[in-house]
Amino acid sequence: MTELRYRSFVEPDDLEVDECTIKTCLAENGVRYWHMWVRVVGTRPLVFCVPVAPNVVGGGEGPGGKTWGLCRSGLNRWQIAPSINVLETNEICQGHHSSGRSMWPALVNVPDLERWQLGGEP
Repeated sequence: MTELRYRSFVEPDDLEVDECTIKTCLAENGVRYWHMWVRVVGTRPLVFCVPVAPNVVGGGEGPGGKTWGLCRSGLNRWQIAPSINVLETNEICQGHHSSGRSMWPALVNVPDLERWQLGGEP
């Protein structure tokens, strides 16, 4: 399992390798949802984002398309499901994939009362 250090109030370009942040996003239809931004090293350093649904188990479809569930898994620790796969083409996909780096990331150092943890509108 990959651990990603969570950082509040940081821009995606300011993330270090294996860090993440969560920010609000606006869909074309005006619906707000959450994006988790991550910096990892694949074939080269890569910053990417995936839509997340806090307090939801597993993936599904949301306003941002394929959406990953994000649930508390311990003190200052949250877990992503399903896995995130970063392919050699830098495409991001859910679940098991035969090529690429697969992560079941845990977000660590997450302070309590982040806006995205509280539910409701982003």
